[in-house]
Amino acid sequence: MSGGQKMGIYTHLTIYTDGASRGNPGLAASGIHIVDETTSETVVDLGIALGIATNNVAEYQAVLHAVAWLCAHKELLADDIHISFRMDSSLVVSQLSGAWKIKDPKMQQLAREVKAHLRQLPGTHTFDHIPREENKYADGLANDTLDCHLSDIKYRLPRKVPRCQAPLADCLCHISWRTWSIAIFSCCLLSFSSASLPFLQDMWQIRKPMRHNGGIFDPSQVHSSDKA
Repeated sequence: MSGGQKMGIYTHLTIYTDGASRGNPGLAASGIHIVDETTSETVVDLGIALGIATNNVAEYQAVLHAVAWLCAHKELLADDIHISFRMDSSLVVSQLSGAWKIKDPKMQQLAREVKAHLRQLPGTHTFDHIPREENKYADGLANDTLDCHLSDIKYRLPRKVPRCQAPLADCLCHISWRTWSIAIFSCCLLSFSSASLPFLQDMWQIRKPMRHNGGIFDPSQVHSSDKA
């Protein structure tokens, strides 16, 4: 080893990644399991809640977060380190290895971010596809994170109330604006007619055709007739 070479802790890391999505797209999470191949000891386990995402995006996000973790801990990596990324997604492996083209714009962006981070790392790296049975640890991290996230959401959401037991205000919210308009107009009409009936009767008396004094309307005669 040359005198200028940095002496790191890890010379060979294996990184298992996996993504999970409930609904695809739906609530998603990524799992990362990093192992030191020299000692077979676990370096770190990560579970990341992603919000709403597809399964493929969750797979990409797992790789991206793993690479970001490595960049944040570059002082632990030897200059000649080899990093082996292993996952059960043949799509992500083939695309990041350059065997397949990436058509989806969102995954294109994620792939660019992964490669940009990889260029900051020392040593070499490879992407390997493995059977799902060999990726159970990362899969468990992703699903455990997703289960915890779902449990937290269910705890914070209010209990659904059946329609027949819903509060009156909730029921009134479902009445159409036409029904509201008819109901309000009917109430106003009833209130107006009952309170203003004497006034309407007076108005009707004034508007009746009258032939006093040769057909000339005389208001004084209206008052005299009303008094009579």
